[in-house]
Amino acid sequence: MNIDNSKNELYGDFVQLVDKVSSTVIKTTVSPLSEQIKVVTDEMQTTSQGLRQTSAQIGQMAANTIKQEVLPISERMETASQIVKKASDDIGKIENFLSKINNNTNSLGTQVGDVKKQLGVQLDDASQKLENQNNNTKKLIEEVKNTIDQNSVSYKKDIEKLSSAVTQLSFQIENFQKKQEKLLYSIIGINVILGIVILAAIFHFGGK
Repeated sequence: MNIDNSKNELYGDFVQLVDKVSSTVIKTTVSPLSEQIKVVTDEMQTTSQGLRQTSAQIGQMAANTIKQEVLPISERMETASQIVKKASDDIGKIENFLSKINNNTNSLGTQVGDVKKQLGVQLDDASQKLENQNNNTKKLIEEVKNTIDQNSVSYKKDIEKLSSAVTQLSFQIENFQKKQEKLLYSIIGINVILGIVILAAIFHFGGK
């Protein structure tokens, strides 16, 4: 009986020792790992919220860029279109007016020739003035056409700038999406590594 009691006491001491060792292992290893996992999880949530906020900010920036760049250029293009249409109408009126002047000039030239023949009066100076006036009017029309062409070139440049700005914005959004994907993969990788470490720790201490 004394031997049996001694064995029972030794077994009880062994059980208490194992319990103390297990408690110590949990306090020194498992609990800190649990706290670290919680910290990493909180950081991941904070990072996720930051990514959503950044994505929303980029969307707002894109909307502001379109509002500040695209809409004014669109309005300018609309104004330019109206100017070109009006100029085209004015040119048509000027051409009709010049056509009438040419007809009147030809008619007047014929009449002057008849008068010269009839009266013998030299009207070369008056005829020259009429011709000069006709040439000046034609030059004016050419200047108007050149001005319209120059304005058209300017509007084409504005359109090219707009296209470049939209392309650049598209590249920026695409790059940001790639960065988001890389960050997401990094977070997934960290989670996998942490899971492996936790499992290894559990198997290690569980095995002991």
